[in-house]
Amino acid sequence: MIAGIPGTGIGGIYYILLALLMPVHEACLTVVGCSSWRRWGIVSMQVVHALGILGSIYGMGWLLAQGINALRFNLVAGQSGAYIRLTNVVATTSAYMSVLTLGVVLLVVYTLRLIVRDPQRAR
Repeated sequence: MIAGIPGTGIGGIYYILLALLMPVHEACLTVVGCSSWRRWGIVSMQVVHALGILGSIYGMGWLLAQGINALRFNLVAGQSGAYIRLTNVVATTSAYMSVLTLGVVLLVVYTLRLIVRDPQRAR
C-alpha cells in the first residue's frame, strides 16, 4: 500500500464534505427552533477545521509542484531548453480521484440500500 497525502483519502474528503454541510443543517435546525449559539460555535469550529485541511492540502500540492518543477528544470530543461510547468499536483491527481472514489462508494451504498431490504422490516 502506498501512503498518500493526509486528508485526501475518502475518509478525509467525507469529513470535509460533512463539515462544510454542517451550517446548512444547523440553519434548518435554527428555523425549526432547535439550535443554539453553543451549537453554532461547534459548527463554526468544524468548518474552520475543514477549511484548514483544504488549505493544507492545496499548500502541500503547491509545494510538491514547486519541487517537481525545480527538479525537472535542472534535469530536463538544461538539456532541451523547454518543459511544461506544473501548477498544483494534488488538484489534478489525489483530491479529484478521492472525490470520485467517494462518489462511487456513496452511489453504491445508496443503491444497495434501495435493493437490499432489512428482513425484520419486511415482516
